[in-house]
Amino acid sequence: MHHKNIKLIVRKQLKKQYPNWNRLKKKTKKEVIKKVLAEYVCEYDFNQDIITSPEELLGIEQQVTTKGIMNLDEMAQFIEMVDNSRLVRLSNYKRSP
Repeated sequence: MHHKNIKLIVRKQLKKQYPNWNRLKKKTKKEVIKKVLAEYVCEYDFNQDIITSPEELLGIEQQVTTKGIMNLDEMAQFIEMVDNSRLVRLSNYKRSP
């Protein structure tokens, strides 16, 4: 998750420093991103805890949930329920066909 945290911080920094980001040429964008990433990765402490929420790390903090679609917490509970189920084992290779 540290790589997602680095991407988030770099994205925020680029939005502040380059308000006309969409108007830049692709080659210029790549050069700027390479420089910023190289500098930030050298200074980043990979032993620190990530305090950013998972929604913000994944870039879905502004999405509105649609009726019938699970959020991340509900999906995690559902996956755990399926993994612990005795009736249907989806991840077991020893099950009958």
